[in-house]
Amino acid sequence: MSMNAAPEESLYVGDVYSVDYLGATGAGMHALLMDVPGAYRDKGVPRVESLAELQIVLRRS
Repeated sequence: MSMNAAPEESLYVGDVYSVDYLGATGAGMHALLMDVPGAYRDKGVPRVESLAELQIVLRRS
């Protein structure tokens, strides 16, 4: 199914930095890491630790 969304207008949420985050940003998309354990807390990567936090981020967009 195609949504006809441009990469720069899309947000990809994934939980694997090397696959999801780097893949999405490499394709020109905005990316958000679902980092439940907090492993990337001090890495400067856009991230959330819960679905509740993701919901807050999406409401701000």
